[in-house]
Amino acid sequence: MEHPERAARRHFEPRFWLVAALCLAAGLVSLLGAAKLTYEAEFIAIVEPPTQAGGLPASQALELWQDPPLSLLLTWRGETLEGMGESISDLVFELNFEEGVAQVVSVFSLALPGSGVNPLERALDNDGDPLAALAELRREALFGPSLLSPDLRTSLMQVQGGNHLALADRHARCEEGDALCVQSIGSKTIETTIQGELRTQNAHLPAVSVLLCILALWLFFGSIRRAFLLMLPPLLGGLWYFGAMGFLGIPFDPFNAVIPTVVMTLGTANMLHLQRARDVAAGKGQGRFAALRSVLPAITITSFTTAVAFGSLYFEGSVLLERLALSGVLGVSILWLVVVMLGPYCVGPRPAAPLLQRAVSEPLGRGVRAVLAHRKRALRWGSAALMAAGVLIALTTPSDFTFHENIPDGETARAFDQASAEGLAIAPVFFTLAAGDAARAEERIVEAYAGAGWNVTQPADLRSEDGTYVLPYPIRFDATASGIEGVKDRVASILSQAGSVTVSGYPSNVAETVLTIITNLQYILFACFALHALVIGLLMKSARIALTSFLPNALPIFAIYAFMWLAVGWIDVAAAVAMILVSGLVVDDTTHILWAGRAARGAKEFSISRGLERAFEPVLLTTIVLAAGFSPLLFSSLPGLQTLGGLMILALLVAWLADVLLLPALFREPRNAQN
Repeated sequence: MEHPERAARRHFEPRFWLVAALCLAAGLVSLLGAAKLTYEAEFIAIVEPPTQAGGLPASQALELWQDPPLSLLLTWRGETLEGMGESISDLVFELNFEEGVAQVVSVFSLALPGSGVNPLERALDNDGDPLAALAELRREALFGPSLLSPDLRTSLMQVQGGNHLALADRHARCEEGDALCVQSIGSKTIETTIQGELRTQNAHLPAVSVLLCILALWLFFGSIRRAFLLMLPPLLGGLWYFGAMGFLGIPFDPFNAVIPTVVMTLGTANMLHLQRARDVAAGKGQGRFAALRSVLPAITITSFTTAVAFGSLYFEGSVLLERLALSGVLGVSILWLVVVMLGPYCVGPRPAAPLLQRAVSEPLGRGVRAVLAHRKRALRWGSAALMAAGVLIALTTPSDFTFHENIPDGETARAFDQASAEGLAIAPVFFTLAAGDAARAEERIVEAYAGAGWNVTQPADLRSEDGTYVLPYPIRFDATASGIEGVKDRVASILSQAGSVTVSGYPSNVAETVLTIITNLQYILFACFALHALVIGLLMKSARIALTSFLPNALPIFAIYAFMWLAVGWIDVAAAVAMILVSGLVVDDTTHILWAGRAARGAKEFSISRGLERAFEPVLLTTIVLAAGFSPLLFSSLPGLQTLGGLMILALLVAWLADVLLLPALFREPRNAQN
């Protein structure tokens, strides 16, 4: 009698060639689309359009400062300060004559209170002492410390208007022998640096992830042919994804650059579950399409929950997060389609158990069974304690953001660090005060600036011709978003005692928007968990199983909270995005274990032991493969991707432990009624 799988192969041969032709044609078209891929790193896209200064008379003068300026870090490298003033003056002169430049702020913009005199200009005009003039400016001038370092050798220049990239190309110079080192640390320069890194990493990191996944599969199955066949649908899905991104005109940015790795590693996980289902089906004398039918609900549910996790980001009102949502939903959908179409043809007979399977999978399986046999009560209490600790950490860990966390390693990052160390200011937050009583207003202004290190002895200098006070409050390069919000609240509260206050400026817009996004992402995260539990409950037809599944899926998220709390003390954008991605990935293994433990047709019982026995090996291997796939992100030069990769690996390891130890400990054996 002919083997069912051989008969099925012959019966479905016409279908195979049709599928192969469709996949090949789509792949060739995708190559054309991939050639159209673009890259962006415009971080201002994360900020909603800024609110202007409410029609106040001074608002027109502040419009320039709603966008980030071109920031030039000037470092004097001569043995003495002789010639420094002349070099900075020449640079200011050149910039003022550049097309589109509206304002240049430098040490020559500083003035002594009351007199309005710049002692550096006076010293240069009258052959005075520039060193004494610079020291006087930093000590006496309004906001002198925000533009001039304590040793007087480093200063900041901010340019509004013009083409920032062109200006930086023409005027930034820091070659050996240059007495005045000029480095651009503005947002446009940072974005250009990130774009270059994205191009390089998008060409290499997905390929490295694929090679690591193939290596892991080869070591586990002992067959390079089986490893390549299991990776074929994810590889094809990645190609289709790149093509679709190119045709749709969706650029890659520091957020959605991780999607190719997610797509291919998640596809590999689905293929491993399909391979396991094929092994079970072959033992029953069934073919590969029976295996697909048995695992299709679980694959569909896990793809759906991952797509929902991505799609939830669309409603944040940020261009970057909308792009991440569209990219994620597109990638997961393409991946599901390729696995369903091509997956059954890429699974086959399992090779003899190689060394890695005998040395890793089987000992771990015996260890897990031993722990579950003797430590279930301890595991239940431990899971309750971990859950309580996780909830406490999640509720007490704040959201925050620094401007430095997006800058790739390199010269720009070092210059940014230097500006931070010298206490220089990235850009000001502006407080516009309309007050009828000038005396009371100036009392409040002095109080607002007290203790900030700014020499505000003549508040009248900050009053415009129409009587409105325009109050710049410098924000340091190393400021956090929560610190900026604290300054805004404190200063606005004091100034509001004297009149109407409006707050504006690029740092203010960024801080408010990013903090709101991080907080909302965490709300969305737990909404996704509720949806995942609902979907699992409907799939398993059991509210009890749905509630129980919440624990192993929540613990990886709490692990991320705990790590960030210990490492930096807050949740940043990369961590919030990582948690959203994890929420869609960790439910994958939980769903497969529960689905494998469902009752046979006609029976009325659910067995978590049966589910763990059937799914243990693919769950272990998918964890290894996913961790291997994300590991190249640890070597990215982009700090955000480094953080995201590390957090993903941490969460996957915690999720595996929760799935194979805590989840079974929450059920009673041997019989578990579904209802």
